[in-house]
Amino acid sequence: MYVETTQVITLVLLTISLQNPRLVNGDDDLVTRLCKATTSYTGCRDCMVSVPGGVTTTDTGVLETVMTCATRAMDGLYQEAYAYQSKATDPALKDALDVCLDRNEATRPSMNEVVSKVRSRDFNSAKAIIISQILAVVNTCADDAKSKRVQLPLVVSNELEIVNDVWDGLVLKMLDSLR
Repeated sequence: MYVETTQVITLVLLTISLQNPRLVNGDDDLVTRLCKATTSYTGCRDCMVSVPGGVTTTDTGVLETVMTCATRAMDGLYQEAYAYQSKATDPALKDALDVCLDRNEATRPSMNEVVSKVRSRDFNSAKAIIISQILAVVNTCADDAKSKRVQLPLVVSNELEIVNDVWDGLVLKMLDSLR
């Protein structure tokens, strides 16, 4: 009976570890190496522990975890822009925030495409999409507000900065370190 119980426990642990890989000591070197390639080692490590389910033991798995944080940053930008847009009384500000919301939504298919490119290890295409179809589109939010001589609410400006920091400082820098 003891042997059977041990075999069952071993089988269950093996099954669990194969279904839901987590950040373990063996992964720490990989995460450390990839996070050190970014502009914010601490932000990268914080991202790693903030995503439910941990990270996988592959470089692309670590990168996908960081992209999850980048997507969350985009969600934060959307939520803040929406909150201010819905109560804005200045038509120019309301219009500028509408542009931010529309541009944010327009990046969603591109983010999915980046994930696909990363999974197929087409890192150059992933970088090109981030630069031309995500960051460029998101940055038009601030550019549009400036062209209308409208000051975006500070919280929206801060969220724009966070989005840029995560996509550029974490995701793009990590992509640069992968071959």
